[in-house]
Amino acid sequence: MPVAFSFSAITPRLIPAIFHAKIFLTMLAFGLSGMANIPFISLVAAILPVFVGMILGNIDRDIAEFLKPGGAILIPFFAFSLGSGISVANLVSGGVRGIALGLFCVVWSGFVCILADKFINKRPGYAGAAIATAAGNCVATPKIIAEVSPIFAPYVESATVQCAAAVVVTVILVPILTATVAKIWGNNEEFEKRKVASKAS
Repeated sequence: MPVAFSFSAITPRLIPAIFHAKIFLTMLAFGLSGMANIPFISLVAAILPVFVGMILGNIDRDIAEFLKPGGAILIPFFAFSLGSGISVANLVSGGVRGIALGLFCVVWSGFVCILADKFINKRPGYAGAAIATAAGNCVATPKIIAEVSPIFAPYVESATVQCAAAVVVTVILVPILTATVAKIWGNNEEFEKRKVASKAS
C-alpha cells in the first residue's frame, strides 16, 4: 500500500497511475479468468491507495515531492524478507525464466509504450521506452497474491525469483533502449523542431 501510494502521488495522469497498480491488475486478471477467487475487498485495497495518492499528488505538488522517495525506501525492507525465503534451487531454475520474462517485458512493453508515446502523446517515443521496465516493487506481487489466494502459495518462491531476475534484466536493457530511441527520433526539443520543419515544407 505505501509503495502504491508513493508511486501514484507522483503520477500526473490516470493511465500511468493504473499501470503502477500491478497487484490490482494481477488480481483482476486471475479473478476474471477464474484461476482464483479474489475477494472484492482485496481488489479495493490494492487500487484505492493508487487513486488516493494520484488525487493528492495532483492537488498539491508538494505532497507529490514529499511522497516521491517512498517507493525506493520501502523496497529494500520487503526485498530482504522475500529473499530470505528463497531456496538456491529455485534461484537457479527461476532465474533463467526470469531473464526470459525480463526480455519479454522490454520487447513487448517497449513496443506498445513507444507507439503510444509517439501516436497518442505525439512525442518522440523515448518516454515510452523508459517505462518498459519491471519495477523493483513487482517482486512483492507473488507473495501478496498468495496471501489473498492461498492456492498460489507453492509458486511464490519461483515467481519471486523470476520477478527479481526480470527487474535486473530490464534495469540493464531499458536505458539502452531509451538511448537508442532518443538517437533515432531525438529528444523532445529536436522532435518539435522536426515537426515545425515538416509543416513548413
